[in-house]
Amino acid sequence: MNENQRTALAVNAAAVATLVVSFATRRSAYMGPELCLVKRVLKVRCAGCGLMRSFASLWEGSVREAFSMHPLGPVLFTGLVLFPLVDGVRALQGKEPWTARLIGTAWFRWAIVAGLLAAVASPFDEPQ
Repeated sequence: MNENQRTALAVNAAAVATLVVSFATRRSAYMGPELCLVKRVLKVRCAGCGLMRSFASLWEGSVREAFSMHPLGPVLFTGLVLFPLVDGVRALQGKEPWTARLIGTAWFRWAIVAGLLAAVASPFDEPQ
């Protein structure tokens, strides 16, 4: 197994683990304790605040609510579903995974930076 394959395996395992945790905790995302250390300690929202609630909304089928909780939630959720699927199909075909190469590209890094800036600059809905 080469370095690209190991990186793709690690990324895909993290994606699947994130989806499993978000599905398992979807009901407590709104009424559970505040887990974000930045928000608990500094009393301000970080760039990731609202992602778990956004994922919970997606598991419940509410795309509009998911976007209001975090504008990148549905986009990230889609990537977490697609990356392992595409790499799994490519592995079955005996081809190299594209996830590791995608992450290494400059445009992907810039897209992450732009997405984080958009997330920080946009308003978020607090849970009722």
